[in-house]
Formats: sequence, C-alpha cells, structure tokens
Amino acid sequence: MNIFGRPKPKAAPAVDIEQISKTTASLRTTLSTLEKRQQLLKKKIDQQLDEARAKSAAKDKKGALFCLKRKKMYENEINKIDGARINIESQVMALESSISNVEIVNSMRTGQKTLASIHKAVNVDEATELMDDIHEEMATADELNNAISQPIGGVGVTDDDELMAELDELEGLAMEEEMLQAPSVSTAAKAATGTILPSAPVPSRIPDLPLAPSKKVEIEEDPDMAELKALEAEFA
Repeated sequence: MNIFGRPKPKAAPAVDIEQISKTTASLRTTLSTLEKRQQLLKKKIDQQLDEARAKSAAKDKKGALFCLKRKKMYENEINKIDGARINIESQVMALESSISNVEIVNSMRTGQKTLASIHKAVNVDEATELMDDIHEEMATADELNNAISQPIGGVGVTDDDELMAELDELEGLAMEEEMLQAPSVSTAAKAATGTILPSAPVPSRIPDLPLAPSKKVEIEEDPDMAELKALEAEFA
C-alpha cells in the first residue's frame, strides 16, 4: 500500500503481440475463404435459375420448383456467411485495437519507468536543498562584490555638506547670469506703457547726400527792404 492508502496494482501479465498478430492473420484468411464461398454460391444460384426457367419452359413444373428450392437454400447459406463475416471482422477490429492499446500502454509504462528512475536520481528534497545552496552562494557573491567595491582609505568619500555648498554656489551663479541677461524692470515697464519707444535700427551705411555748391549763391534783395535800410542809414 502506498502513502495515499491505495493498493498498488498488480503487474499485468505480458501480452504476446506475436500471437495476437497470428490470430488476426488467421481470421483474415477465414474471411477470404468465406468470400470465395459466397461467390461460388452466387454462381450456383444463377445456375438454378437458368435450370428453373428451362424446366418451366418444358412444362416440368416439379423440376422447376426443385431448382427454386435449391436456389433458396443457397441464398440462406449466403446470409449465414454474411453474419459470420461480420462477426469475424468485428473480432479482427477488436484484436487490432487491442494491439494498439497494448503498444500505447507499453509506451506509457516505459515513460513512467523512465520518470521513476530520474526521480530516484534527483528527488524533490535534493532539488530544494540545491536551490537553497544556490541562493546562499548568490548572497555570498553579493556580499563579496559589496566588500570589494568599498573605497580604500577614504578615497572617493565626499561630505554631503560640502556637496550641498557647491550646489548652492552653482545655483547662485546661474541666477546672476539670468539677472544680467534680463532687461531692467523700469525699462521694461516704460516700454510696456509706451513711454519709451524702441529705438530704430541704425543703418549700417549712411546714404550719400548731395554736395554743396562751390560757388556763392547770390540772393536778390527785395527793393522795399533796400529802401528801408537806406533810410535807417540816413538817420543813423
């Protein structure tokens, strides 16, 4: 009895596959013989029909009836052979199926024995212990890697306060650069209100101006103005 309380099945007797094959072949031979017998009986039935027709034509009614009775006997024999053939064919099919089942069971039994031999070599407890050993070795390897990667003599160790001070300094420089690049608040506000107009772009090249005349331009004096100047000079 196994651990589950179910009795272990007894070993099945060995099946003689060769003997089953011989029996199947013998039954098939019998089927062939019965088929040939049926063909012979069908020929005899045809003969009896021909004789019955001939005797009926010759007014031999008694002889014709005898031929028909013999024909009927042959037909009954054919029916019996049909039943026998069906039974034999069923046996052949059952034997062939049993051979297939035996081969399947033998294959499964071989697989079960192979699995059993493997499990004898490696069982569940051994596999569990092996996995525990692997986990332990992996943990040891991690500890070893951590130990090897530790800095020696303080090399590579940096104080967090020192790093924070350096970060604050970098942030301060960045803010100063942004303030220098941004426009002043008063200028930006005046530009927004329209008080200060944006300066027009200075042309890169001053356009050419017309040259001043080289000769003195004589301006004609008004006669009234000339007379007025003369009077002023006279009174002066």
